[in-house]
Amino acid sequence: HYDTVEIIDAHQNGPCRCVRFSHDNSQILSCGADSKVILWNWRQRQAQRIFSGHFISIGSCDISQNDCRVVSGDNHGMISVFEKDTGNTVQTMPLAHSKAVLAVSISFDGSTVASVGADDKVAIWNVDAGTELVTLTAAIESHPLFCCFSADGNKLAVTESNGNVMVWNTVAGCQWYQIPNAHKGKVTACSWSFDCRRFVTAGVDSVMAVWDAEGGAPLFKFNVKNGALNTVAVSSQGLYVAGGSSTGTLSVCSIPQAARILPEPSFLYHWLANHEPAQS
Repeated sequence: HYDTVEIIDAHQNGPCRCVRFSHDNSQILSCGADSKVILWNWRQRQAQRIFSGHFISIGSCDISQNDCRVVSGDNHGMISVFEKDTGNTVQTMPLAHSKAVLAVSISFDGSTVASVGADDKVAIWNVDAGTELVTLTAAIESHPLFCCFSADGNKLAVTESNGNVMVWNTVAGCQWYQIPNAHKGKVTACSWSFDCRRFVTAGVDSVMAVWDAEGGAPLFKFNVKNGALNTVAVSSQGLYVAGGSSTGTLSVCSIPQAARILPEPSFLYHWLANHEPAQS
């Protein structure tokens, strides 16, 4: 067992609903039911900045990979984007969704934001203009639950309540592929490896699944058998995946260890593509 590094009394009058590390891991962004978005120096247990503008519970937040902007979405359907270092408001979209914002994700450079709402709307927004670039709702077959940009901003994964996962190509502006029945039941979370070659999903079926980012081929599936999973993360080098369940259990799985037991399907695809068939 390992000791807890830090415990911070971060949010009052309700739960802390979302946390995100900065790219260099020196700061943590958190939001909660107290309508606050707070940037922490977690080692010193100090709030470095409080971002103002919300007046109701905030369900999701994110930090751009270049550490320049943060985004948050609240239960009234409003999305706000702030400069991380100054706390100044860059953009406010009060009518982004007609119901609560379930998830927000911001691109590498902070220029675009993706959001999922309880109104079943999935959209990508231009931050500086405050306008909707595209609505992905037509590409979704059921209720969208979560969205996440890849580190390079070229791909956006959207999870659904029917077990599907859809990956959108943000450069071409079209659906890249869909993984039908990725999970049995709701797919609650998604996270990308930093090199953008893989992404991992988690569902109510207690499974963490690792996928090849180029075509959605299944690489590994970890059935942690600890109840419905609510959140998932992949380490920066893509070696470990971690998931948190509704039972309060945190599960960490090793991809290299699993690879020794079950080779990646991509190995077989590569072999078939380069193997000369025997002449009969």
